[in-house]
Amino acid sequence: MKESNQKIKVYNINEDELLDRFGIERKKIDDFQLLCLPENFLEATSREELYATEDSDNLCKSFSKAGLKSANTSDLNLNPRNQYAVRKSFDVLWLGVVWVVSNVTWELTKVVLKRVVQDFVVDFLEKQKQKQNPVTSSVSFSPEAKITLILRKDDETAAFEYFDEAEEMLPSLDKKVEEFFSNGNKGAEPEALSDTIR
Repeated sequence: MKESNQKIKVYNINEDELLDRFGIERKKIDDFQLLCLPENFLEATSREELYATEDSDNLCKSFSKAGLKSANTSDLNLNPRNQYAVRKSFDVLWLGVVWVVSNVTWELTKVVLKRVVQDFVVDFLEKQKQKQNPVTSSVSFSPEAKITLILRKDDETAAFEYFDEAEEMLPSLDKKVEEFFSNGNKGAEPEALSDTIR
């Protein structure tokens, strides 16, 4: 089993700069409760560089089925070349960037994320069992998840990046999100906001 070393990077972002960079009108995102965005949304400099993942698209469908008004890259015209990152590994869940536009949806967002992660872990364990000799082997590592959450509090917007064990994703993120909403991180530099949960 891998050593527990879950890392979450938290840093402030400029919403207006992001929206301007990709030509997204604010009124368009305000029509939704959640945005499921390409995983390189915060790093890309143009729409042409953006790419989606199948896991992110499936997550958006799960949000919609739960009654959350969700938009994906196609709804926002953010994948004009229909580029998808092809993932070869079966042990990482690539959830992309999830922008929680309406904070009142955070509790339901967590419920959906929990179900998606649980299904992924169960599927991973089943695949591992099929590959191994049940008498001599056991699952030796845990599947991972990668997600970036964007949340807003008053005039502050923060990104929460997580890439580590899938089963630790929600407890770790929930703790950081709770701190953000209760204390806030206003004015802090990105390095000061980076944290390691052990």
